Amino acid sequence: MHRIEAGNPSVTIGAYVNVAAALGLHVVVPVLEAPAAEPASITVGDYPGLRTLAWQTDAGTTVTETEALNLYERGWRHLDQEALTDDERAFIQHLADAYSNGRLLV
Repeated sequence: MHRIEAGNPSVTIGAYVNVAAALGLHVVVPVLEAPAAEPASITVGDYPGLRTLAWQTDAGTTVTETEALNLYERGWRHLDQEALTDDERAFIQHLADAYSNGRLLV
């Protein structure tokens, strides 16, 4: 009980269930539905800016759209934004709209 009160991260779920039972409570674990579909994947080499940010991978490497968004957000300050093509700008906006409420977290 002391470890639970202290917020110790090593407390097992069983300990929480035991405490809940002692208090007359029931623990309900919801079953989450699987995602409807896998996020679309893109080829790194299709976008020059993304290729620059993912320099350690081959140009033919595929990543999911969420991985691409993460790459853009993490490397935004290193990206030559003036050199982005119109297609890549549209792709970045699509990623922001689809996964980040219309904004890049940069």
